[in-house]
Amino acid sequence: NKQFGNNWDYWQGAMVFSIDLDSIKLKSTISHSVTKNSFVDEVRRSLYINSVLYTISNYKIIASELSNLEKIMSIEFENINEKPEVYIK
Repeated sequence: NKQFGNNWDYWQGAMVFSIDLDSIKLKSTISHSVTKNSFVDEVRRSLYINSVLYTISNYKIIASELSNLEKIMSIEFENINEKPEVYIK
């Protein structure tokens, strides 16, 4: 649903796919957004360690079970109203 002009409707976050020899399928999505169409809480990195998928934004980290993507826990950083001091090159 794109709107023309200055207003764009979009979704942001991490997309998790299952891949085999015959297909690529969207398994699930993970978003850190508090409000719709917000750039400030976008997922900046994702990684997995053993059976846990970590998604990282400037404001929190979400840990999800890799097999079913159920949230295990999330950690919100303090002082989220201040401009984050995160620089990613």
